Amino acid sequence: MLLGLFTRFLGRTKVRQIKQKTNLRVRLSVESLEDRTVPTVFHAYPGSGTPIQNAINLANNGDTVLVHPGTYTEQLTITKSIDLESSSNANGAVHGSHNTVYLNAPAAMAAPTPTNPGAIIHVTGAGVNAEIEDLVIRATTTSGVQNLWYGIRVDGGAFADIHGNSIQNIVASNDGSKGVGISVGNSGASNDGFGAQIGHASIVDNDVLSYQRAGIVISNTGSNANITWNKVVGISVHPADSITGVEISDGAVGNVVGNVISKNTNPQRAAQNGTGVLLFAAGNGTEVEFNAINGNDYGVFGDSIFTNGTAEGQGVSIEGNLIFNNTFVGVEIDNSSGVDISYNVIHFNGSDNYQDGGIFLFNSTSNLIAYNVVTVNDGSGIFIDATSTGNTISGNVFQANDYSGSGITADVVDLTIGAGTAGTGNTWVGDTIGTQILASGGTITKGRPNKNH
Repeated sequence: MLLGLFTRFLGRTKVRQIKQKTNLRVRLSVESLEDRTVPTVFHAYPGSGTPIQNAINLANNGDTVLVHPGTYTEQLTITKSIDLESSSNANGAVHGSHNTVYLNAPAAMAAPTPTNPGAIIHVTGAGVNAEIEDLVIRATTTSGVQNLWYGIRVDGGAFADIHGNSIQNIVASNDGSKGVGISVGNSGASNDGFGAQIGHASIVDNDVLSYQRAGIVISNTGSNANITWNKVVGISVHPADSITGVEISDGAVGNVVGNVISKNTNPQRAAQNGTGVLLFAAGNGTEVEFNAINGNDYGVFGDSIFTNGTAEGQGVSIEGNLIFNNTFVGVEIDNSSGVDISYNVIHFNGSDNYQDGGIFLFNSTSNLIAYNVVTVNDGSGIFIDATSTGNTISGNVFQANDYSGSGITADVVDLTIGAGTAGTGNTWVGDTIGTQILASGGTITKGRPNKNH
């Protein structure tokens, strides 16, 4: 009997020891999970509440949040280096071909603050490196959403790799000056009141459609982005002034390459200031290359650009673009120097009412205009006002442009006077010109409103 009791006692002790070891292993497993270094995938499924944000909150740096097809109504904040992507892409779909995750803005959004800046997705924080892939990010109506200022906002020193998304209807129904599809960084002078911010991004193969203020904006010294192979298409039903496809401004640097940028126009406003690409005080090294820019009020508009020259990487370059069917001017540069406008095809710009044409320089010096084909514009091929001296115009073709103003017709209008070519203040070398260079020192009235930033 004593032997039996002793055996049962030993057995119970053994069970307790086994349970203790098991509990220890469970605790160690949980602690190992918390301190894990191997990337983990978190899944988000449609449902009530905030399933995507919940998954983001659980993720650590290097993890993936895989969002399954369906409709989600959330605002997301990302402060970690994670991948946020549609499961349709992860399952082997062709990149960008299956945007079946719909991330909708709430029906009404709270008044924006610096920590919640009216964005559907906000990526922020120094050292953050996030990826956003193959989502439909949108308001569900073209009439907009209260306090919807941004589709995606990148600031606080963060970097975001934004690719394969469709960003739609970013319209602030209560503020016609807001509504940007993708915003990277922020100038201290910005009217959102959040102060200077820096952001970095790679923006590739997205559709940015039906925005109110701008499709893509890169702003502030220190901010930069590669903007490649996107489709950026504005709308004309909203009252926002200066609607812009792509904007590089206030010292930011952008490489804008291979995009289709169109329909940035405001025909219902007295001042039609829509622009395909706006370069306002853009930083050294900004490039606008190999884009199709059409159907805007202005094709490319540059203002207040002062760079280190026109050598590669030192200035601002506008090269190899197809710029056509814009209401006023294909390329206009105001108050700037060190801009390289080369190897573009610029045609069918201007209209019977305005006759502005291909290239305009106003109060701009030391720029290079070389090897462009500027033909069949309703206006001059190039117009240079009396204060734009020291420019080099070389190897271009200016033909079949129809400029009529003040009783004259010309493919080329140069109103400067100086010691340059043909008595102008500029250097002309090897250009093919259908009609004469004018060196009158006079003025020809522009038939349209001035462009304002």
